[in-house]
Amino acid sequence: MTRIKKSLALATACCLASGIASAAVDVKTNGFLTAGAAMIDEPDSTTDSFVNDRLGFEYDSRMGLQFSAKVNPQLEFTSQLLSRARIEGWDVKADWAFAEYKLNKNVSVRAGRIRLPLYLASEYVEVGYAYPWVRPPAEVYRLVPVNALSGVSTPLKANLSGMDLLVQPFAGSLNTDLASRGLVVPVVADNMAGASIDLSNDTVRFHAMYFTAKVQADVAVPIPLCGVPLAPPCPSGLGTIYGSADVAVLDTSAFSAWDVGMTVDWRNIVLMTEYAQDNAGTAMDNQFGWYATLGYKMGNVLPYVTYAQRRSDKIVDDPNTAAYEPALISGFHQSQDSIALGLRYNVGNASALKFEVMNASAQDDTCGLMDASSTVPGACSGNFPVNGSYNMYSVAYDVVF
Repeated sequence: MTRIKKSLALATACCLASGIASAAVDVKTNGFLTAGAAMIDEPDSTTDSFVNDRLGFEYDSRMGLQFSAKVNPQLEFTSQLLSRARIEGWDVKADWAFAEYKLNKNVSVRAGRIRLPLYLASEYVEVGYAYPWVRPPAEVYRLVPVNALSGVSTPLKANLSGMDLLVQPFAGSLNTDLASRGLVVPVVADNMAGASIDLSNDTVRFHAMYFTAKVQADVAVPIPLCGVPLAPPCPSGLGTIYGSADVAVLDTSAFSAWDVGMTVDWRNIVLMTEYAQDNAGTAMDNQFGWYATLGYKMGNVLPYVTYAQRRSDKIVDDPNTAAYEPALISGFHQSQDSIALGLRYNVGNASALKFEVMNASAQDDTCGLMDASSTVPGACSGNFPVNGSYNMYSVAYDVVF
């Protein structure tokens, strides 16, 4: 059975199961879909492993179904099945799967696979219809590219002078493979603990989050075997020869990340801004990113502009890893500025068509967010130069149902 057939079979089974269960419990079903296409104007290069100079539909396309089953007034089960072209190859996975027990109207406990409330849009990051962009700014949302953990959280709600307060302490762990920029990095995070705070009304929302964890992440990087200083010479005419080594890019009990952001929706003006930073202190030091989006609603049309930056501190100098540092720097030292012009057109009440053109410029002698070369340390994919720039063109159709 092909992946698509298996995905459809599983989704159909879940729908049938929800229909059978609805006789006993209150079951609600909804879903979302994004069909997107993107390309860049840099020949023979790629960004985030998928986008190149040929129009492709894998990067943004995805579909999700969410099921909520209310067993009684206190107990509810929620599951979100997600299928992405880029990461799962259209295989279905449980993006959420948790039980929630309401202690009272303001306090509840969730346990299972839950959302990690990192960013402003973490709760709905896969639902493209919920935000103005084709995709959230990568300078921030790829800083800590995980959305869920296995563990518990205790959402606490209150009202402060007419504003809604939501505090979400959480704890847990994760074990996953992160695919980004031509690399697949197995990541294990234990002892995760943190909290998010949201304060909002009909016009403005403020968000803050902080968490710590013990993190281990290994990656295979190319290292020179001969033909470079301190290494033996290579056979005549062969140039530099590279091998591969597994390097721990993160091995720390003191990894931390934090985020602050704000959204404003006032009359016709839409403003979103966010700053995020992680602190590793091992092979990579601190990384941070921020963006600001300004849009103006004109009926069903929302034009917007987004400016974003990403910076990484220099790889920590270590004589024991000197041979790996060119590969580590090109693969993980990501400094980039970008500006994007976009247009969202609401098609009825449940779908939107979006167009976006982004210009990105790598900074600080890096590849920016362009993929690193898989064979030559310190080089970018294809012929993209360090400190180079490129344009990215995107279109997406988002629908909720």
